[in-house]
Amino acid sequence: MQHLSKIGVLAVVILLSAITPFASAQVLTEAEVSWLQYMREEEKLARDVYLHFSELFPNAKIFANIAISEQAHMDAIKSLLVRYHVEDPAQTTGVGEFNIPEIDSLYKTLIAAESLVDALKAGVSIEETDIVDLEAAMAATTRLDIDRVYNNLLSGSFNHLEAFELNLLNLNGTGQKSRIGK
Repeated sequence: MQHLSKIGVLAVVILLSAITPFASAQVLTEAEVSWLQYMREEEKLARDVYLHFSELFPNAKIFANIAISEQAHMDAIKSLLVRYHVEDPAQTTGVGEFNIPEIDSLYKTLIAAESLVDALKAGVSIEETDIVDLEAAMAATTRLDIDRVYNNLLSGSFNHLEAFELNLLNLNGTGQKSRIGK
């Protein structure tokens, strides 16, 4: 019986020592919180713009396909917001609605594209912006899990950028390689 209580005490000590560092590691810096919230809205912007263009240009499957990917990006950021108990700025907004004024303004500008060429160029612009912002967000964190998610999103953005550029090139030779290197 005494042996069992020593094992019980030992188990509690091990459990507490495992939980304590984890609990203290849950506190994010202001920059990390800000970037997580911003990137959630930015990924939503991309998804919402691509959904808009997929309706406007239904034969251009690139928009519907990449909108699905952007939803996965949103979900990845949301998982971090949940993990770190950070308020989700996109929780109560519908398609085309944003809490960050600059993203709201950018959305309105981007969806004004009336031609397929302009819509594809908007896609290039979104992905170039996303790449720059993801790199800045990565520089602002020391958390491996956050960095891993940002890095995965960065790879996706490079792939999306290349897809938009190839579609532009194939459409009528108007595509040009992005200034952002891979």
